Amino acid sequence: SRLVGSSHTGDSTCQFSTPKYLTMPVGMGINGFGRIGRLVFRAASANPDVEVKAINDPFMDLKYMVYQLKYDSVHKMFAGTVACKEVDGKEFLVVNGSDIAVFHEKDP
Repeated sequence: SRLVGSSHTGDSTCQFSTPKYLTMPVGMGINGFGRIGRLVFRAASANPDVEVKAINDPFMDLKYMVYQLKYDSVHKMFAGTVACKEVDGKEFLVVNGSDIAVFHEKDP
């Protein structure tokens, strides 16, 4: 018999899972917002267990990030809302109402 997560001995298999109310999404940052970065972003935004906290791209303007995410020629329009905002000199990509910090560091 195979026991997972239990000190019980016997012939049955016991598995424990973490209750949903105890889990938090994993925070992640994306370095580069080209084709692959945008695909990673789309996959992460569709996954409730992942939360994108920041995006770094030293070469892409914030408004162009919005455009590129919104209107992808291969993957079509983003299924959600996409906007941008600037507060106190800091830039944010606002996706589905959530603020995502944007940086332009060449050597993060």
